[in-house]
Amino acid sequence: ICVVMDIDGLKQVNDKIGHHAGDELIRGAAKCINDSLGELGDIYRTGGDEFVAILNGPKSKVLEALEDFQERVDGWQGMYVKNMSISVGMADSEENKELSIAGLVELADSRMYEVKESHHGKRS
Repeated sequence: ICVVMDIDGLKQVNDKIGHHAGDELIRGAAKCINDSLGELGDIYRTGGDEFVAILNGPKSKVLEALEDFQERVDGWQGMYVKNMSISVGMADSEENKELSIAGLVELADSRMYEVKESHHGKRS
């Protein structure tokens, strides 16, 4: 299972509060991701605000870990940044057997951007 995660609003935090606050947000996101998903597979930071996790195990276990992850994100609070929002997209290799790992990442990324759009719409 491939999970793509993107921190919402990192650029605005960097621009309005400063890079120290953006760094705090990145560290907070990495901790939430690692604490919830780290035991299920490998996690990579692929960009300034984007992470990819390649996870093993039954989908039910991954979904449970993603619920835990969302609870950690919802409860996170930093010194400079009051809260955090992370958009998440998932692609399951069992449901997309024809896709390579690159294809799974692309599908999960596309799904993450759909979620990001819905988050952006809520803030507007």
